[in-house]
Amino acid sequence: MTDPVTSHSLKKNERLKSRSTIQKLFSEGASIFVFPIKVIYTVIGDVEQNSDFLVGVTVPKRTHKKAHTRNLLKRRMREAYRKNKPAHPEQVDSPQRYALMYILVDQQISDYTLVEKAMIKLNTKLIKKINPSND
Repeated sequence: MTDPVTSHSLKKNERLKSRSTIQKLFSEGASIFVFPIKVIYTVIGDVEQNSDFLVGVTVPKRTHKKAHTRNLLKRRMREAYRKNKPAHPEQVDSPQRYALMYILVDQQISDYTLVEKAMIKLNTKLIKKINPSND
């Protein structure tokens, strides 16, 4: 059994940092939307490491001009993902690895509860898209 502290963490090897992977994600990826978050996802290869997902979060400068506001919203999105991530083996039954980019599209400063509810719904929809046989 996994340690509850380590199973709910967002480690360095789970973060989406590769510029080429991000470009592939935005050019070839599919998207799911639950207000106020949109997720873009794509397959990036077979599972070789501990995580099934590489995750990035972003808040557009166009909708939130001030950096401290964007940083606050990104922290909220990362925390909501970290607490509710779909990385449990019984949920993800795919031999492939995915890149995910969560984008906040709300022009207002979203509170944490709204972000967390949207993240839970998005992750549920994402798991259904990845595992269509588990309907």
